[in-house]
Amino acid sequence: MSKRLLKLEVHEDNDLRNKTVEHVWPDIWARWKWEHLDCLTIAPSKEHVGLLKDLSSLLVEPFGIVYVLNDSRVDDYGNGRYQAEQELTKQELFEFLDRYERFIEQDARHHVVVVSPDLGSQINCHSDQLLVVYGSTEDMIPILDRRGMREVEHPPFLEACAYNFHPEFDADQLQLLSEREWQFTPVEQEW
Repeated sequence: MSKRLLKLEVHEDNDLRNKTVEHVWPDIWARWKWEHLDCLTIAPSKEHVGLLKDLSSLLVEPFGIVYVLNDSRVDDYGNGRYQAEQELTKQELFEFLDRYERFIEQDARHHVVVVSPDLGSQINCHSDQLLVVYGSTEDMIPILDRRGMREVEHPPFLEACAYNFHPEFDADQLQLLSEREWQFTPVEQEW
């Protein structure tokens, strides 16, 4: 078993004089609206990919997958939005998520988005370990309840943290982006 690497770190007690520790969300979620869409922001403490799979299982296939690379660690691929040119079945989606689970959960260079075009829904697995659902959400709440997550009034967000990019995952980035055809769109960094 490989050593678990930290994706996000914060200063203890939000004091810059203190050492950094792993940031762990407190298993909370919130409802909100974006235009006409129902949305959820979900902050799981662990098993982000497992939860992504559980929530995706409620969506309708075929699935689209979008890989948003914020900080490329290899020269072959630039920062931007990579949309898989071919849609995936549920089995193919789950195989993809299983294959890259460690990379998705322990490295902050990216976001992974699962899209269900037939439902008009998507689930974004953000680099800050939040899952954000747009569209069909009501059936997802029992999954969150079974995981012992609690609803809060406002969506959580990080004020300040260190996003870790691990060279150990550079080969995973190369493999992920070379194993299928992607439509690439460069994106401007917002920071």
